[in-house]
Amino acid sequence: MVLLLILPAAVALWVVLFRSDNFPRHLLPFVAWSAAAAAYCLTRVLDSLSERRFRPAWVIVPLFLYLGVFVFDEERVFWKDPRNRAEQWLLENVPKPASASWLGGRAISPFAAAGYAYTPYPGSPAPDIIICEMHYANMFLSGMGLRDSYPADNSTVWPWFRDAASMHAWQDLFRGRSPYRQLARFSEGYFMPERVWTDRLIGNRSRNYVGEVVIFGRADLAITPQ
Repeated sequence: MVLLLILPAAVALWVVLFRSDNFPRHLLPFVAWSAAAAAYCLTRVLDSLSERRFRPAWVIVPLFLYLGVFVFDEERVFWKDPRNRAEQWLLENVPKPASASWLGGRAISPFAAAGYAYTPYPGSPAPDIIICEMHYANMFLSGMGLRDSYPADNSTVWPWFRDAASMHAWQDLFRGRSPYRQLARFSEGYFMPERVWTDRLIGNRSRNYVGEVVIFGRADLAITPQ
């Protein structure tokens, strides 16, 4: 029991808490434990109901309905992807030619095809528009801590930000300490409590590549914030 179950789980927990970044995928070793605990609890509840002559379906059916709504809440975000809404806002509100930087999974080529110049941030010259996918941005805004804890030590942040100056430049952007202002924000729109609470605590870092998108623009741009 100790060698096959307890010791591997203890090592995995130590690695997740102290040696790794807090992505949900690093909790996979605990799926079997949580499933066993959930099955045990559900069985005890059903046994207790049976003793009182209640139908177990009164628990099972609502549980599966809840799980169905949970899956629906996940998949419907793909129908109205915040990245697509951010692109549409860019085309409708930012005149060309303008320079733009996109932190996330979007390729550079669409900017050129749409008439915008891709310009990395931070850098020189500075871009007119900065688009941030928050499942990336939350890495350097929170590190291994709670949401928006703004870590000063870049060794606790995802390896992309080995340069401390770059990390602090991104943090200043969200803190309002840069020549930029927030112009638009496109949220995922999740409503299930597990997703909402997790986002409030550590921010979206789900790596499903569908996350909230925030757009910043230079303060001197004549663009009305949304």
